[in-house]
Amino acid sequence: DQQLLEVIKTADTAIQLIDTLLLSTDMHSQQVLKLEPLSVPSVLHVASEDIKKYAEVYNCEVELSIYGNYNPVIGNFEALRAAFRTLGNALVESQSGNGLSKIVLAAHKSPSGINAGVYCSRTEISKDMFKRARALFGSSRQPLVASSSGSAAGVFIADSLLSLIATPLQVTRYKNMTGLTTTLLPSQQLKLI
Repeated sequence: DQQLLEVIKTADTAIQLIDTLLLSTDMHSQQVLKLEPLSVPSVLHVASEDIKKYAEVYNCEVELSIYGNYNPVIGNFEALRAAFRTLGNALVESQSGNGLSKIVLAAHKSPSGINAGVYCSRTEISKDMFKRARALFGSSRQPLVASSSGSAAGVFIADSLLSLIATPLQVTRYKNMTGLTTTLLPSQQLKLI
């Protein structure tokens, strides 16, 4: 039955959100983070496969936009996968009710590293809105009222994880889409090779 399948996928996503919150809490309590050189395209590919399962429920298409060669970055694979998956699921949910929608996981080079993030066609996401929502996080049940039909907790859990191993989330534009991205730092060890 289709409704049962949708309930199961939604429940799985809720469990993933809780797991990501626990991972974030655990990483914040560690004195030394376990960081390693890794490939941004591989992280985004795995995260996009995770998101596709949930996106089917909302009739949302998931695309990857990764062109060119990328040097390895320093990070934690599971934390980045969880952050991008959680962020993607939140943006999928935010577009529900808009008919066929699309999110794009993308990466591109910048002077300070590799910018990676999730983009959607929602125009309500702005730098000012995100700044105000970040200030409300922890004191309001729904800090992202204008852009999400759900609790939007996933955005802030992803932000918390990414602030440990990269830069905090920021609002950016990419090919007429708005998204939330982070800058991942290049691996200095592998740069010498």
